[in-house]
Amino acid sequence: MAAVHNIASLAPNGLHAEVFSCALFRLQMFRAETTYELLITRHALVIPSGRSRPRLDNSVLFHGRHGRLDVELWGRHKALLGAVVPVFYTKIGEQVAAPTYFFDEILRVTAGTCCVGCRHSHLGDFWTRLTHGRKTYVR
Repeated sequence: MAAVHNIASLAPNGLHAEVFSCALFRLQMFRAETTYELLITRHALVIPSGRSRPRLDNSVLFHGRHGRLDVELWGRHKALLGAVVPVFYTKIGEQVAAPTYFFDEILRVTAGTCCVGCRHSHLGDFWTRLTHGRKTYVR
């Protein structure tokens, strides 16, 4: 059972929430003008056989490099914020598809990287949707 507890903080870059779950997903995006990098990882507690203490199992689900989005979501194309995602390519220029399971979250993290001077959450209800059974992750 996953749970999120908001934490009040006086510092702007302090703790945002405590998450209680056996597994979680992390989406990180870096933007340099119209070039994007996306990393999606999964972190889970796994209990090895014969042991009582769990270990943390980390895995990379997707690493999008050299992503392009030829619109300025922070400027004149702000109306498209939350509606478009970058297209990622390999080193030789072949297009790589991001996992469709995370499409909504990729939309939100893209909007978050283009929201200049923002102080609000872009992924706030992801855990709510996971815990209410609307999404299930199958590895």
